[in-house]
Amino acid sequence: LSIIIDETYKMDEMVLEMLELSKLEIGAYPFRMQEINLNKLVEEALEPKQKLIEERGLKIEFSSDQTYLIQADYQKMKQVINNFIINAILHSKANEIIKINIKKNCFSIENKGESLNNNQKEYIWQAFYKGHNGTEDYQKGTGLGLAIVSEILKAHRFKYGVENTAEGVRFWFQFK
Repeated sequence: LSIIIDETYKMDEMVLEMLELSKLEIGAYPFRMQEINLNKLVEEALEPKQKLIEERGLKIEFSSDQTYLIQADYQKMKQVINNFIINAILHSKANEIIKINIKKNCFSIENKGESLNNNQKEYIWQAFYKGHNGTEDYQKGTGLGLAIVSEILKAHRFKYGVENTAEGVRFWFQFK
Protein backbone atom coordinates (compact mmCIF):
# COMPACT_ATOMS: atom_id res chain seq x y z
CA LEU A 1 0.00 0.00 0.00
CA SER A 2 2.83 2.42 0.82
CA ILE A 3 4.40 1.79 -2.60
CA ILE A 4 1.09 2.58 -4.32
CA ILE A 5 0.71 5.78 -2.28
CA ASP A 6 4.29 6.81 -3.07
CA GLU A 7 3.79 6.18 -6.78
CA THR A 8 0.52 8.14 -6.69
CA TYR A 9 2.35 11.17 -5.26
CA LYS A 10 5.01 10.88 -7.97
CA MET A 11 2.34 10.65 -10.68
CA ASP A 12 0.50 13.65 -9.22
CA GLU A 13 3.73 15.68 -9.24
CA MET A 14 4.39 14.73 -12.86
CA VAL A 15 0.87 15.64 -14.01
CA LEU A 16 1.07 19.04 -12.29
CA GLU A 17 4.49 19.71 -13.84
CA MET A 18 3.19 18.69 -17.28
CA LEU A 19 0.27 21.11 -16.90
CA GLU A 20 2.62 23.87 -15.84
CA LEU A 21 4.93 23.19 -18.78
CA SER A 22 1.97 23.26 -21.18
CA LYS A 23 0.80 26.62 -19.80
CA LEU A 24 4.29 28.05 -20.15
CA GLU A 25 4.73 26.72 -23.69
CA ILE A 26 1.50 28.28 -24.97
CA GLY A 27 2.01 31.54 -23.07
CA ALA A 28 -1.01 31.00 -20.82
CA TYR A 29 0.81 31.46 -17.52
CA PRO A 30 0.03 34.89 -15.97
CA PHE A 31 3.43 36.26 -14.98
CA ARG A 32 3.43 38.76 -12.09
CA MET A 33 6.41 40.96 -12.84
CA GLN A 34 7.98 42.80 -9.94
CA GLU A 35 11.37 43.99 -8.74
CA ILE A 36 13.27 41.10 -7.15
CA ASN A 37 16.53 41.07 -5.23
CA LEU A 38 18.23 38.16 -7.00
CA ASN A 39 20.98 37.87 -4.36
CA LYS A 40 18.39 37.51 -1.60
CA LEU A 41 16.40 35.01 -3.66
CA VAL A 42 19.49 32.78 -3.97
CA GLU A 43 20.12 32.97 -0.22
CA GLU A 44 16.46 32.12 0.49
CA ALA A 45 16.61 29.16 -1.90
CA LEU A 46 19.76 27.79 -0.25
CA GLU A 47 18.46 27.94 3.31
CA PRO A 48 16.04 24.95 3.26
CA LYS A 49 18.62 22.83 1.42
CA GLN A 50 21.32 23.15 4.10
CA LYS A 51 20.61 19.73 5.59
CA LEU A 52 20.90 18.02 2.20
CA ILE A 53 24.06 19.99 1.44
CA GLU A 54 25.60 18.94 4.77
CA GLU A 55 24.50 15.30 4.37
CA ARG A 56 26.34 15.14 1.06
CA GLY A 57 29.41 16.87 2.48
CA LEU A 58 29.09 19.68 -0.04
CA LYS A 59 30.12 23.30 0.34
CA ILE A 60 28.41 26.25 -1.33
CA GLU A 61 30.44 29.26 -2.42
CA PHE A 62 28.11 32.15 -3.25
CA SER A 63 29.55 35.40 -4.55
CA SER A 64 28.24 38.49 -6.27
CA ASP A 65 29.88 41.65 -7.49
CA GLN A 66 26.85 43.73 -6.39
CA THR A 67 23.21 43.50 -5.36
CA TYR A 68 21.08 42.76 -8.41
CA LEU A 69 17.48 43.92 -8.66
CA ILE A 70 15.69 42.36 -11.63
CA GLN A 71 12.19 42.57 -13.08
CA ALA A 72 10.74 39.07 -12.96
CA ASP A 73 7.99 36.84 -11.62
CA TYR A 74 9.15 36.00 -8.08
CA GLN A 75 7.64 32.50 -7.88
CA LYS A 76 8.93 31.48 -11.29
CA MET A 77 12.44 32.80 -10.68
CA LYS A 78 12.45 31.01 -7.33
CA GLN A 79 11.56 27.84 -9.24
CA VAL A 80 14.46 28.41 -11.66
CA ILE A 81 16.99 28.97 -8.87
CA ASN A 82 15.68 25.99 -6.87
CA ASN A 83 15.93 23.70 -9.88
CA PHE A 84 19.50 24.75 -10.65
CA ILE A 85 20.55 24.30 -7.01
CA ILE A 86 18.91 20.88 -6.60
CA ASN A 87 20.41 19.66 -9.87
CA ALA A 88 23.87 20.87 -8.80
CA ILE A 89 23.50 19.09 -5.44
CA LEU A 90 22.29 15.83 -6.99
CA HIS A 91 24.98 15.82 -9.68
CA SER A 92 27.90 16.69 -7.39
CA LYS A 93 30.28 14.18 -5.93
CA ALA A 94 30.56 14.10 -2.14
CA ASN A 95 32.81 16.67 -0.46
CA GLU A 96 32.89 19.02 -3.46
CA ILE A 97 32.20 22.72 -3.88
CA ILE A 98 29.21 24.18 -5.74
CA LYS A 99 29.94 27.70 -6.96
CA ILE A 100 27.11 30.18 -7.39
CA ASN A 101 27.99 33.54 -8.91
CA ILE A 102 26.05 36.62 -9.89
CA LYS A 103 28.32 38.91 -11.87
CA LYS A 104 27.94 41.25 -14.82
CA ASN A 105 24.17 40.57 -15.13
CA CYS A 106 24.70 36.82 -15.20
CA PHE A 107 23.69 34.14 -12.70
CA SER A 108 25.71 30.93 -12.86
CA ILE A 109 25.96 27.74 -10.86
CA GLU A 110 28.78 25.27 -11.33
CA ASN A 111 29.21 21.85 -9.79
CA LYS A 112 32.20 19.58 -9.97
CA GLY A 113 31.40 16.28 -11.56
CA GLU A 114 30.90 14.52 -14.84
CA SER A 115 30.87 16.68 -17.95
CA LEU A 116 27.95 16.56 -20.36
CA ASN A 117 28.48 15.02 -23.75
CA ASN A 118 27.09 16.74 -26.86
CA ASN A 119 24.01 14.51 -26.88
CA GLN A 120 23.20 15.44 -23.27
CA LYS A 121 23.69 19.17 -23.95
CA GLU A 122 21.35 18.93 -26.94
CA TYR A 123 18.50 17.26 -25.02
CA ILE A 124 18.92 18.58 -21.48
CA TRP A 125 16.27 21.32 -21.89
CA GLN A 126 13.67 18.93 -23.33
CA ALA A 127 10.79 17.43 -21.35
CA PHE A 128 11.36 14.01 -19.78
CA TYR A 129 15.09 14.00 -20.44
CA LYS A 130 17.07 12.64 -17.51
CA GLY A 131 20.83 12.62 -17.72
CA HIS A 132 22.72 9.77 -16.10
CA ASN A 133 25.31 10.81 -13.52
CA GLY A 134 26.37 7.36 -12.35
CA THR A 135 24.10 7.44 -9.28
CA GLU A 136 20.46 6.72 -8.54
CA ASP A 137 19.74 10.46 -8.04
CA TYR A 138 19.04 11.09 -11.70
CA GLN A 139 15.96 8.87 -11.43
CA LYS A 140 14.39 10.92 -8.61
CA GLY A 141 12.99 13.74 -10.74
CA THR A 142 10.34 13.80 -13.41
CA GLY A 143 12.61 15.00 -16.21
CA LEU A 144 10.52 18.16 -16.53
CA GLY A 145 12.52 20.57 -14.35
CA LEU A 146 14.92 21.96 -16.93
CA ALA A 147 12.19 22.07 -19.60
CA ILE A 148 10.14 24.26 -17.24
CA VAL A 149 13.22 26.36 -16.41
CA SER A 150 13.82 26.86 -20.13
CA GLU A 151 10.27 28.09 -20.72
CA ILE A 152 10.40 30.43 -17.71
CA LEU A 153 13.68 31.97 -18.87
CA LYS A 154 12.38 32.32 -22.45
CA ALA A 155 9.25 34.08 -21.14
CA HIS A 156 11.48 36.53 -19.23
CA ARG A 157 13.59 36.98 -22.38
CA PHE A 158 16.72 35.90 -20.48
CA LYS A 159 19.49 34.15 -22.40
CA TYR A 160 20.51 30.85 -20.79
CA GLY A 161 22.66 27.82 -21.34
CA VAL A 162 24.84 25.04 -20.05
CA GLU A 163 28.52 24.41 -20.63
CA ASN A 164 31.25 22.09 -19.49
CA THR A 165 34.00 23.62 -17.41
CA ALA A 166 37.44 22.34 -16.46
CA GLU A 167 35.97 20.66 -13.38
CA GLY A 168 32.31 20.02 -14.15
CA VAL A 169 29.17 21.68 -15.50
CA ARG A 170 27.97 25.28 -15.38
CA PHE A 171 24.36 26.41 -15.89
CA TRP A 172 23.75 30.12 -16.42
CA PHE A 173 21.28 32.80 -17.40
CA GLN A 174 21.77 36.46 -18.31
CA PHE A 175 19.30 39.10 -17.24
CA LYS A 176 18.76 42.74 -18.08
